[in-house]
Amino acid sequence: MLEQGEFEKIPADLKWRSWLLLGGLVIASSIWMPWRFTTGLLLGGILANINFHFLHKALIKFLVVHKTSKGLVFESMVRLFVLGVILAVLLKYQWVDVFGLLLGLSVVVINLFMIALMEIKSLVLNRR
Repeated sequence: MLEQGEFEKIPADLKWRSWLLLGGLVIASSIWMPWRFTTGLLLGGILANINFHFLHKALIKFLVVHKTSKGLVFESMVRLFVLGVILAVLLKYQWVDVFGLLLGLSVVVINLFMIALMEIKSLVLNRR
C-alpha cells in the first residue's frame, strides 16, 4: 500500500519512467523496425510525455491554486487541438508509421498500467 509521502511522488516517478520507457522502446525499435515506425514511436512518445507534463501542471493549478474549471477546460481544449494538428500533419505527409505513433502515444498509459501491476503485486505479496 502506498504511504502518504509516496503518493505525491507518483507523477514525478511516472514522468521519468515514461522517458526511460520511451528511450528503451526507441532503441529496440531502431534495431528491428523500419525508420518510419521508430520515428512515429519517438514523436508519439515525446508528444505523450509533453502532454502529460502540461496536464499535470494544469491539474495542480486547478486543485491547489483553485483556478476556475473554465480555465482548465480551455487549456485542455487548446492542448488537444494543438496535439490533433500535429498528429494530422504527421499522418497526412506519412512521415511516421501509424502503429509506431500509437505505441509512442501509449507510453504514459503503459507506465500507469505497470505501476498498477506493481501495486497489486505488493498488495498480494504482503497479504500472505
